[in-house]
Amino acid sequence: MTEYEAEFLKLSRYVPGMVATEQDKCTGFEFEMRFELMIQVALLQESVSKLWWRKPKSVRKSDT
Repeated sequence: MTEYEAEFLKLSRYVPGMVATEQDKCTGFEFEMRFELMIQVALLQESVSKLWWRKPKSVRKSDT
């Protein structure tokens, strides 16, 4: 296993664009998480909005 890792690191310098660094992996992970969270927040806002509009108008006026 150690030999494989050493050979991989040696060869990876020839194709830097194809081998993600630890920083690249972290940045990609953060982007994906942020995107997933934005979707979840949007869905939650939509469901809260639907619940609010289902209330009678007299109750909605007191909420604002």
